[in-house]
Amino acid sequence: MFTGLVTEVGRIERATDIADGVELMIGAPRTAARLSVGASLAVNGVCLTITKLEPPLATVQAVGATMTATTFGRDLLREGARVNLEPSLRAGDELGGHLVAGHVDGVGTVAAVEPRGEAVYLTVLVPKELSRYVATRGSIAIDGVSLTVAVLEDEGDACRITLSIIPHTLNETILGEYQPGRPVNIEVDTVARYLERLLPSEGRS
Repeated sequence: MFTGLVTEVGRIERATDIADGVELMIGAPRTAARLSVGASLAVNGVCLTITKLEPPLATVQAVGATMTATTFGRDLLREGARVNLEPSLRAGDELGGHLVAGHVDGVGTVAAVEPRGEAVYLTVLVPKELSRYVATRGSIAIDGVSLTVAVLEDEGDACRITLSIIPHTLNETILGEYQPGRPVNIEVDTVARYLERLLPSEGRS
């Protein structure tokens, strides 16, 4: 489990094709020190397992459904690319964002990046099938970053959400690099998922 609070922006030092996926060696000077082999690490919001650790380098592998269901299969994992990193929660850690599982629900697309003073208004198109889990002033994770939905609008085959990104978040994550057209990993609020499961289906008592 994660919080959506990025601890470090890492750098992909090496990306190696493996059967059905890719192996990533990531430079993470601050984060690697608290990791261990077999531990979980969220990379752009995707929960992966540490397979090798040589601080400041951590190695993870992404295969199968992870490649097809996330941005990892879209040529963003080139050497030199920067990635959001967050180690999994440990007992006693503060929960400062919202509960994030590291299980990506879908891939959205950056529609607009609008600077407003020192902040940036980021607009993302969310797949229509996920719109039922998104609410104004609700939580959502974009590439592993816990954010609050400021505006929500339905639009054809997607819903359009606008997020206000403060300067600290722009500086401490990769959100400041976004340009229109960029694909992003989306994880909806876990509470919304559980509510759907617990509440009666439409038309049932």
